[in-house]
Amino acid sequence: MVQERTENLPSLRIGYFFILVLVALDAISKYLAKQYLEFGEMVPMVPSLDLLLVFNSGVAFSMLDFNNAFTSYGLLIIGFVLVGYLYSMLRKEEDIINYWALILIIAGALGNLLDRLVDGVVTDFLYFHVDQFSFFIFNLADAFISIGAAIFIIAELQKYFSSSRIMKTQIILANPRGFCAGVDRAIDIVNQALVKFGAPIYVRHEVVHNKTVVEELKSQGVIFVDELDEVPESAHVIFSAHGVSDKVEQEAIKFKLRSFDATCPLVTKVHSEVQRHARAGRDIILIGHDGHPEVEGTLGRHHPGESGSQIYLVQDEEEAMELKVTQPQNLTYVSQTTLSLDDTNAIVSILYSRFPEILKPKSSDICYATQNRQDAVKQLALEAEYIVVIGSRNSSNSNRLKELAEKCGTPSILIDDYSELNFADLSGYKKIGVTAGASAPESLVQGVVTALCQSLNGEPLELGENKEDIFFRLPPELR
Repeated sequence: MVQERTENLPSLRIGYFFILVLVALDAISKYLAKQYLEFGEMVPMVPSLDLLLVFNSGVAFSMLDFNNAFTSYGLLIIGFVLVGYLYSMLRKEEDIINYWALILIIAGALGNLLDRLVDGVVTDFLYFHVDQFSFFIFNLADAFISIGAAIFIIAELQKYFSSSRIMKTQIILANPRGFCAGVDRAIDIVNQALVKFGAPIYVRHEVVHNKTVVEELKSQGVIFVDELDEVPESAHVIFSAHGVSDKVEQEAIKFKLRSFDATCPLVTKVHSEVQRHARAGRDIILIGHDGHPEVEGTLGRHHPGESGSQIYLVQDEEEAMELKVTQPQNLTYVSQTTLSLDDTNAIVSILYSRFPEILKPKSSDICYATQNRQDAVKQLALEAEYIVVIGSRNSSNSNRLKELAEKCGTPSILIDDYSELNFADLSGYKKIGVTAGASAPESLVQGVVTALCQSLNGEPLELGENKEDIFFRLPPELR
């Protein structure tokens, strides 16, 4: 069966046809030379090229002479082995110039090998000389080989020197990037539940905001639901890394579900702060995005009881300027863990100016992974002309990375995987940065890097190193 060629090359059948035509032309020319020329007779043709019939027992334009039986048979074997090797090259060749060069070389080699098989010698009849200086006597097969070899060598040299002149595109990878300890823990909880209890395992909302991770877990028997009333009684259910309200936990008990909490410990810390301030009767400002699962879970942890505490959601600087609170002298704030540190600081500055007595938290609620990845993007923006952020569009921390890159003056794109890259748009950049949100696996990063390197003559370069060593333990029931 003949192998199919790539679109820019003729089929191998066409190649075989041209080889047969060239071999036939060589054989006919040799036959005519033997019919009409006397051995050793020179017939002038054009300057520096005459007709001269000789019978050659050697190779390489008679420079190597082998006229005994052993070396003749050895030469035939070597010749056919070389033709076989050239044929294997032809089947794999994807360059149109090299393809036709190999056709010429194979045809020439076969022409001379057939001569040796039939006559024991090669018929040469073209004599090349310059004035009194003789060079060599050859035939059409030798010409095919020489022309093909010259074309092949020139084409390869041109490729080599062209590639050496083309500057490689630097693919600069931010550090740290990708999965954080909280995401690792949440995914491990789901996987351990699958191992221990088997499918199906139910998860309320996406365990982490990443399409690839979610689809992979679905393929293993995980069922994602919006509300707990979709889960069968006594089934195993997991709360996502973004956290849930007290009401959701109570629903799990009401529906007799066996629940596991994959809430990131840093989100749990914010929940604890809200509960502590509520007990103390303070008003609380929550800086975050309305509708985000983490914000909904945090708001659902506020139970003022008889303390009179109120909680207010502030999303941006404008809302911070317009906010009215009931206890300006007894006020504090917390924030969603995945926000932009710069944006949060801008909102906090407004709150301090409007409410000078606001209680400052002991530490920032922005998680270490969010802050580290944002710091890495700031550095990456200094090195790269364009930044590719890997993460899903519903991932808050991934969106913040894209926004931060653009605030630093570097154009950016947010993608789920390499299939969304437009290499034509990227071809104008010689330094492309790559980072990933805290919910994007490293496999997606490497897929993007490989695609960029292959399509843009890229060379990967790690910027800094990942020094994160934080680890969160699994719930006791799943260890």
